[in-house]
Amino acid sequence: MLRRFFWFRLLLALSLGLVFRPTVAADSPVSVQDGAGRHISLARPAERVIALSQGSLDIVQALGGRLVGRPSLTGISLPAELQSLPAVGNAVAPNLEAILAARPDLVIAPAQAHGDVAQRLQVVQATQYLSQARSVDEVVQVIHDIGTLLGRHEQAVALGQDLRRELDEVRSSLPATPQPTIFLFGTTQAFLVIAPWTYAGDLLRLAGGQNLAAGIVSAYQHDPGYELGFLPLSLEELLVTKPEVICVLSHGDPQAVTAALTAELGSHPAWQELSAVQRGRVHVMPATLFSADPGLNFPQAVRLLSEVLHERQPSGGFSDRRGPAGGRVGPGA
Repeated sequence: MLRRFFWFRLLLALSLGLVFRPTVAADSPVSVQDGAGRHISLARPAERVIALSQGSLDIVQALGGRLVGRPSLTGISLPAELQSLPAVGNAVAPNLEAILAARPDLVIAPAQAHGDVAQRLQVVQATQYLSQARSVDEVVQVIHDIGTLLGRHEQAVALGQDLRRELDEVRSSLPATPQPTIFLFGTTQAFLVIAPWTYAGDLLRLAGGQNLAAGIVSAYQHDPGYELGFLPLSLEELLVTKPEVICVLSHGDPQAVTAALTAELGSHPAWQELSAVQRGRVHVMPATLFSADPGLNFPQAVRLLSEVLHERQPSGGFSDRRGPAGGRVGPGA
């Protein structure tokens, strides 16, 4: 209900010209600290914006900023007004020629681009804002930051409040006892466990999950992936945790991943020892909802997780234009 109310408010604001009206004077300087810890300042609010990720594209569009370039995406359905924008690559492989041609005054990219890609973008001579989202709180901060750089801080605060209210509605009826869960990234043959301090880990907590990785990840403090929160886990270690639910995040096609998981779990005796496998409580999660560049989708992600963890009936209100939904693996699928 809140989701429908939020979009009704947004559409009404658009029709009245409210969202597109800057709340900072066009010639006033704006500044924020980005996800890489850098002080970012503009002499005036940005008027020509390029988004190199789906999440930042959604945020800029929702705030009424003027986009002059979008990320190159595959398998994603975009509204006509976004589809017509020049595709300028992404944070991993930006198309510098296309970016230069668009003449942006602000380029928004994930903080993972800090380094070689960020240095390559220096030739564009546009201000770069690098976003970092390891929790819902940080997502809301990114929304505020982008709103400030667009001269639309008040709209950004209102948007963040609406999203938090929707999240609170999802969480208001969660059971008091968390579900013991393991969140994996990859496949059953080569997987990493997702730690509590990641964005996906925060969503799991908010959805009423007990992340069993918390008890085993301390042994990996010197692993290169420790800070990022994606850590190697052997099948033997997984068996010891005895999860009631296993969630799998994969960037492959969800239907193909689900089919592969079903075949693997059915043929491997060790997996069959787990209650989660025996009860058909292994679920493939859509990567678009749980990636490190979430945009505005965290209430939907927590809703989906809560339905999976607590065996609730789907609400029917979820719709993500960014890609297909996940699937259930095993008996009862």
